[in-house]
Amino acid sequence: MEPLSLMIKNNNYDNQYSLITDTNINVGSSSDLKDFFILIAWFVLAIAIFLFSFQHITNFYIDRMSVNTQTKIESIIGYQNKEENISDKYTQQIELLNKIQQKIIKNDNSIQHKQFFPIYVKEDKDINAWIYADGSIFFTSGLLDEKYNEQELAFILAHEIGHYSHKDHLKSISKQIAIMTLCLITGRNNELSSVVNSISTVDVIKHSKSQETKADLYAGEMLYKLYGTNQGGISAMKKIEEKEKMPEFLQYISDHPLTSTRIYLLEKQQNKFGTQ
Repeated sequence: MEPLSLMIKNNNYDNQYSLITDTNINVGSSSDLKDFFILIAWFVLAIAIFLFSFQHITNFYIDRMSVNTQTKIESIIGYQNKEENISDKYTQQIELLNKIQQKIIKNDNSIQHKQFFPIYVKEDKDINAWIYADGSIFFTSGLLDEKYNEQELAFILAHEIGHYSHKDHLKSISKQIAIMTLCLITGRNNELSSVVNSISTVDVIKHSKSQETKADLYAGEMLYKLYGTNQGGISAMKKIEEKEKMPEFLQYISDHPLTSTRIYLLEKQQNKFGTQ
C-alpha cells in the first residue's frame, strides 16, 4: 500500500493535469477513435460530392456533344465480338425488327445520323434485351422464343433505341468517356487503348431507374407514332411480369423500376394520348 504522502502527491498531479487539459486549447478533448471516424466521414462525403459533381458535369457535356464527336467515340468503343450467328428460326423476327427500326429512326430527329442499329441474338434463356454504346442491340433467344407480336417487339426495340436517343449509353460510362475525350485531345493512345478495353469487357450497360422510365415512355410514344396506340408496350410488360422470378420486394433494389410501376406509367400515358 502506498504511503499517505505519496498518494497526496499523485492526487495533486492528477488535479494539475486535469486543470491543464480543461483549459489548454492545445490538448484535444475528444478521443482519437472519434476523430478518426469524423475524418473518415468527411472523406467519404468529399468523394461522394466529387463523384456526383463529376457525373453531372460529364452528363452536361454528353447532352451537348456534337454528332461528329459522338460518332467518333462510338466507332472506338464499338461492340467487339460480332461473330454472333443468328439461328434460322429467328430470321423472320430479325427482319421485322430491322424494318421497325427504320421507322423509328425516321420519327426521331435526334438519331437521324444513325442509319442502322445492328441487331444480334444472344443464346440465353433469360428474357432480356440491351444496347451497347455503339448502338448494337441484343435480344436474348429466351425473349424471341416468347413470340411477342409486332407491336410488343416494337416496344422492346424502341425502349433500347430510346436509351441511345437519350445518350444513356454514353452517360452510363461517363467517367470512361471523359477520360477517352481527354486522351483524344492530348493524343495519349496508350491510355486510350486501356479505356477502350475496360469498356469492351462490360457485358451489359446498366441504366438508372430514371433512365429506364424515360426509355419506356419514349417507346410508348414511338408506338403511338407507328401504330396509334401504346398497347403493345403494356401487353409486353404484362407478359414480362408473368415470367418474373424475382420477388417484388427484391425488385426495389434492382436497377429497373418495378414492373407494375412501368405498366402503370404506360397506362397513364395511354389515358393521356388516348387510343385510335
